[in-house]
Amino acid sequence: MIFEYLGKDYGIELGVRKTYREANDLRALSSGRDAIASIDRKHFASLDDEPRAGDKIEFLDMPALPAFQVVDVRRDGQSRMQLHLVHIGAQA
Repeated sequence: MIFEYLGKDYGIELGVRKTYREANDLRALSSGRDAIASIDRKHFASLDDEPRAGDKIEFLDMPALPAFQVVDVRRDGQSRMQLHLVHIGAQA
């Protein structure tokens, strides 16, 4: 399994408008993390055993990491799948 927990910066709309014709600003940046796990499908006996959205993931060999929830599962067309995860609980 390959696990990436990388920092990311995202633009956020501020909603600052001087007149009704102006668009929202994207000046503010919010920092967050993008958690993705890539897993070989051979580790699952059948389609029913594969992870699905809503499943909880914990990395028992890395206790410093928080628990995650699967929000999306994407197959690469070959033998691997990518799990897109969100942090469960309070953010650090």
